[in-house]
Amino acid sequence: MNKALTVTQEIPILLECDVLVVGAGISGFAAAVSASRAGADVVLAEKNHFPGGVATSGLMCSISNYFVTRDGTQITTGLPIEFIDRLVSEGGTMADYLRPTQPQIPNNPEVVKRVMIEMLRESKVKTLPTSLENTIRNWRDYGVFHLPHGGGDAIGVVKQALENGDYPDHFGTHATNIACFGLFAARCNNGTVLINSNWFHGDCYDVIAESEREEEGRLLEMG
Repeated sequence: MNKALTVTQEIPILLECDVLVVGAGISGFAAAVSASRAGADVVLAEKNHFPGGVATSGLMCSISNYFVTRDGTQITTGLPIEFIDRLVSEGGTMADYLRPTQPQIPNNPEVVKRVMIEMLRESKVKTLPTSLENTIRNWRDYGVFHLPHGGGDAIGVVKQALENGDYPDHFGTHATNIACFGLFAARCNNGTVLINSNWFHGDCYDVIAESEREEEGRLLEMG
């Protein structure tokens, strides 16, 4: 009979807490905020660089309106309502959503991220997004690389190019903050790096301006 092999290893302790929540999706966010408000020392760990899960990284862009019954009776209170109301106050969705005739609550995922981060900080929840070490390890060990959208101008060579005037921070009339790009790459894509870049500002109902933005985006992509 083979003897059981026992392996011992010392693992360094990064943080100590009362409650560890793994995953900063909607449920993890709510659990972390609620536990912290109840007096617990909470750590929230998330693989992405921002909270929200499917609601943000998955661009769900909508919350099912289970807050009222068909006869208009409000049945949900507390943190969910507080969260939606914060989205309303920060321009992430429309007010007067507590209506049985409105099945979904469309929202802006970028505002959802910001409101979540604000509420987590206000509740004193410690957050642990993907570390630089994990980013490097993902590339070296697994061949995938991810720099979150908006992080490009933190790269030294990009900052230097901006300061030297070698790299523009805008393009055409509508494209701004070009330096705030994200990067995605995999070893299997023959050296191709995908760039998730910049913002285009304007009225989406202005057909002429929308056409200009589309053209500028294509030219920027080809350039």
